[in-house]
Amino acid sequence: MSTYISKPNKHIEEYLDYYFDGKKNFEYAVLLNGAWGSGKTWFVKKYLEKKKDQGKNICYVSLNGISKTSMIDEAIFKSIHPILGSKGAKLAGQILKGTLKATVKIDLDGDGKSDGSASGSVPKIELPDYLKINDNFILVFDDLERCELKKEEVLGYINYFVEQDGIKTLIVSNEEEINKENEQYSRKKEKLIGAIFSYTEDQHLAIQSILYEIENGDLRNLLTENFELIKQTFNQVGYKNLRSFKQTVFAFERFYKKNYFAPKGDFDNEIFEKVLKAFLILSLENKKGRFYKEILNFKPDLKEEISKKPEEKIAESISGFEGNDAQEFKRKYQMRLGDYIFTQKLWDQILNKNIIADDLINMNLSEAYFRLKEDKPIWWKLWHYIDLNDKDFYELGRVLI
Repeated sequence: MSTYISKPNKHIEEYLDYYFDGKKNFEYAVLLNGAWGSGKTWFVKKYLEKKKDQGKNICYVSLNGISKTSMIDEAIFKSIHPILGSKGAKLAGQILKGTLKATVKIDLDGDGKSDGSASGSVPKIELPDYLKINDNFILVFDDLERCELKKEEVLGYINYFVEQDGIKTLIVSNEEEINKENEQYSRKKEKLIGAIFSYTEDQHLAIQSILYEIENGDLRNLLTENFELIKQTFNQVGYKNLRSFKQTVFAFERFYKKNYFAPKGDFDNEIFEKVLKAFLILSLENKKGRFYKEILNFKPDLKEEISKKPEEKIAESISGFEGNDAQEFKRKYQMRLGDYIFTQKLWDQILNKNIIADDLINMNLSEAYFRLKEDKPIWWKLWHYIDLNDKDFYELGRVLI
């Protein structure tokens, strides 16, 4: 029984296996289209890991920020560098000074005979004497929409590998970001692309896969138990960038110490969940540029809101969320400043300066949670009124008055 990376996208995986594993010279590339943050790059990298385990040689190139074809050349050579030193491989070519043009003879099937050549700009680097790219070679170009070159120029460049050298190629793109009215692009695309697929977002599996990469077994189990909280928070933030999410999860792994949440031996799941949620919110919001210079610091109002009543301004000041930007953030998460547990300064140290200060973390946890939970002053109990029955609530209210 076949195990697919993503069930909603198994038809894509099946076709790519057919395309890359067969001996046919297809003479066309495959295009995988998907929205930004949908997880298509994650899917592609997982697929390439599978093909690498099957003995394929992978050349993966991100076109993000590429402004000239020589930069693509350089990225390709850097990617294939691990297989450049094979004995018995043959590189026949010349680098012409000034123009930096080269003709690279490629042995695609390992029979000792050259199967084609690739002419193009190459970087000004010291090349080894031999090169071997066998029949297992896979070429992948990601982030087409983020390339700074004209898209038709990029497709023309890629077409050389596909048409002249018969190299099987996958192009990954978000076509919503590309001007489809560009006739030259449309013509190049029609000539080069033989199969087009739209990636279906599989968020559950993508998050699950990232959590599986956590090396700390205890933490991995805790995060798995809190999967719904993590998924809900990820969607609530609305920054569907799996790369940034992965960075945040790994940052939490670096931050995490069991004794933070078990000062007296017993692990406290409630405070763990509170800190986890706050960490996810603040880290992801920070990565998408939500804060002004520091964590939980918001852009000031350009002009004073005349329509605001004095009591509204006082309420904002007391809440710690002053200004329209801060109030919008407060409404989004329905969390008090105290619900973020740590002080603004400590969060900034953790997330922006990468400083993990155990003493400050333990002190903040004690003052904001453990000491209050143990002492349970009347105001604290009333603040958590949702946990009280009606009788206890009215009795505490009468005592306070």
